[in-house]
Amino acid sequence: MNFTSVPRASAIAAALAASVCHHVALAAGTWQQITALCPNASGGGLMLLSDGTVLCKSEAGGTDGIGNIWNRLTPNSVGSYVGGSWSAIAAMRDTRLYFASQLLMDGRM
Repeated sequence: MNFTSVPRASAIAAALAASVCHHVALAAGTWQQITALCPNASGGGLMLLSDGTVLCKSEAGGTDGIGNIWNRLTPNSVGSYVGGSWSAIAAMRDTRLYFASQLLMDGRM
């Protein structure tokens, strides 16, 4: 490799990146508190499902402090999670500290 061309290649890459990034305007995200908090919130994992609902794993339930209770957040009639409603879903038989977070093509988790 010719190391004398590395600074030139780096300069070209930087100029190219600057020209591409100059034209891209990124929107800043915002956070908004939802109206009703999760009934069993404990910093558990969240998963957005293909039907638009959100599953929230909590540390409630079970006998080992890991938890087997899950709650579902359903958006309101206009699709907003802020005014959405929580519902309990069936508890898992076993507790899980870690879990897979892949969604299958047919929407199953």
